[in-house]
This record gives sequence, structure tokens and C-alpha cells, in this order.
Amino acid sequence: ATRAATTRDGARVGNALDAVIERNDLFAHPPSITRDYRVDEALKLRYCAPYDFDFVCGVKARWAGRRLCDLFASEFPMRPKEYYVKAHAMGRLCVEANGCARTNGEETTTKTTNEAREHEDGPTLAGGNRVRHFIHRHEPPVMADEVRVLTVNDDVVSVWKPATVPVHPTGQYRRNTVLALLAASRRDLGRLFPIHRLDKNVSGVLLLAR
Repeated sequence: ATRAATTRDGARVGNALDAVIERNDLFAHPPSITRDYRVDEALKLRYCAPYDFDFVCGVKARWAGRRLCDLFASEFPMRPKEYYVKAHAMGRLCVEANGCARTNGEETTTKTTNEAREHEDGPTLAGGNRVRHFIHRHEPPVMADEVRVLTVNDDVVSVWKPATVPVHPTGQYRRNTVLALLAASRRDLGRLFPIHRLDKNVSGVLLLAR
């Protein structure tokens, strides 16, 4: 079970991280195909507008025993370790077990462990922890080719996946993915689940369960 966080005025905010996870659901809260994307016709690239994102993930078994900032610097090397140290000091990178909670980018508690305060790399991670990183994201562009729906039945949707477009959120990509683009442009299809994957730079037929 996860711990409820407490605001500065003492009001309980419940399981704040579960609320964040729900807000991050691409199919419950899809991006806007007209507002959040732009296609450069000359370069044939699709860009998505920068956006604030509240990243939440569970601590994997292989992460246990490592310091928070050291782990992020090795697992997410697109930013230097100094960035993660500063983000942790500002409360933008934290661990749920330390009582950190953030709602819509606003920190709702200042409670931290002595270990986290004393070590610039943050707390040592343990199984059952959840990590949270509030970040302003700039996704790399992808080729502007359309994710084309080929067939639809009650159970499966087949689509043509263009090269350079990841199937699902991963690494630096979230909105420039097959799932996000379909959530934005084909809401009639409902929630979709990849039956298999194709590598980011591979084009081809992709099957999605409904």
C-alpha cells in the first residue's frame, strides 16, 4: 500500500501518485491532434509542442540499493547528473517513500528523510518505492507519415507504423508514438494494447488489441 501525502495545512491529499498516473493515461487524457502537434511539410517531420510532464515509475529490482540521482544519470543519460542533483534539491525529483507528493506541478509536502537531506545524490532506493520526476519535455521529431488504420474488428486493430515512430511511450518519446497518435486521432477505437512491437526505426504492420 502507498502512503497518503499531507499538505502544508494538514489536509490529506490521498494517494497523489495514483492521481498522477491516471492523468498520464494517454487514452483517458489524449493529446490534441490539432493543438499538440505540428507537421513541417518541407522536412516531412512531425513535432509535438513542449509540455510539462509528471513522470512516475516503480523501483525495479535492479534499481534497489542505488542512489536516486546516480540511478537517473545512468538510466536517463540525456541529461547530466548535475541536472538530477539540482532537480532533487528543488523537489522536482523525489521518492514516494520520502513523503514527496506533487499535484499539477505544485509540491504538497516538504517532508524528507535525513538521508535524503544529507546526501546530494538523494535517498537509497528500495523495492516498493515509486519515483517521481516533474519535467518540462521537448520530444524529438519523428517522420510525418501517418499511422494508417488498416483493419478494425471487435478484438484487433491493424495499423501501418511509420519508421522513426515508437510503438508506445519510451525514453524521450510519449506523444510522438503510435499509441498517442491513435489516441489523439482515432478516439472511436477506444483503448488499444500492442500485441507485439516493431523497433522505432522499422516500418510495417502493427497489431493492437482492443
